[in-house]
Amino acid sequence: MSTPPTMEDVYTGTGVEPPSKTHEGEFHNDIHSTPIPITRATKIFALCAAVNSCNLGYDIGVNTNAGWRVQQDFDLTDNQRELFVGSINFWSMFGAPKAHCICNHYE
Repeated sequence: MSTPPTMEDVYTGTGVEPPSKTHEGEFHNDIHSTPIPITRATKIFALCAAVNSCNLGYDIGVNTNAGWRVQQDFDLTDNQRELFVGSINFWSMFGAPKAHCICNHYE
């Protein structure tokens, strides 16, 4: 198994000066002097993720508080109430794997 080429190896014989080594990216030897900009779309995605987290926390809090009322109204057992309160986390397992498809589709 050989080692990945360095930036000097890539630019050897091309007549082009290799970029200065001021930042190393997440990929092997991805070194460049141009800063990676934070785009408007990145800020919107981060805002949506933050709002989604707040909304999920609110939903869990409401269902936890409303759980005893639902239990009384529908004559649920304690186990059935636990399933009701925990159902939000259960269904989020099915939405999480699809989140990247939705985000990448509308990028």
